[in-house]
Amino acid sequence: MVLKLLSKERLLPFIERLMQKFLLVAPVREGNLTFYQPVKTAAEVAVDAPRSVVPPKEWFFPQTEEIYRYATGSGNLSLAEKVIAPPAVLFGVRPCDLRSFEVLDAVFLQQPADRYCA
Repeated sequence: MVLKLLSKERLLPFIERLMQKFLLVAPVREGNLTFYQPVKTAAEVAVDAPRSVVPPKEWFFPQTEEIYRYATGSGNLSLAEKVIAPPAVLFGVRPCDLRSFEVLDAVFLQQPADRYCA
């Protein structure tokens, strides 16, 4: 692994470049609390925020998630799969939270891999 440092002056332009290619999920302040949410501007990112109320893994593993929709009528059943989310960057994750993703990957990516996680 190569360690690269980014100066504070270059941080917001870096975030803006990420947002051009990916959905950016980052710590955002709401009053005195911090949550991981999709952001539309680099200025929304709370780069110096304290620990979030909900861990960032909640973004990838919500308590409920729509996997497909179905409709019935006239004796027919129609299923529509949920469109898989666009590529995202989870920004501002603490090392301990990052490690939890490695642990979860060991479970969800073994065969048969969970396609909603992969």
